[in-house]
Amino acid sequence: MTIPVKRLDGLILRKVRRDLLLLDTESHQIHQLNETASFIWDNWEQVPDPVEIARLLAQKFDVEEQVVLNDVSAVVGRLRELKLLVV
Repeated sequence: MTIPVKRLDGLILRKVRRDLLLLDTESHQIHQLNETASFIWDNWEQVPDPVEIARLLAQKFDVEEQVVLNDVSAVVGRLRELKLLVV
């Protein structure tokens, strides 16, 4: 059984060029997501599945899905560590 992971409530988001800034109002920290991490973040609500997001990302940037899957898993893991994605 997969436990859904959702984005943390109480974040203020600002797009700056290709990056995304997240202000965590609870921890008072600002996180900067690069273009790849922003893509993952933007798609997570509709597609909360690293494998599917890797497929979409591979299509967008014309790269190998397996390579991208490692990156997606790392980003999702880091966002969970930062408590920006929560169970």
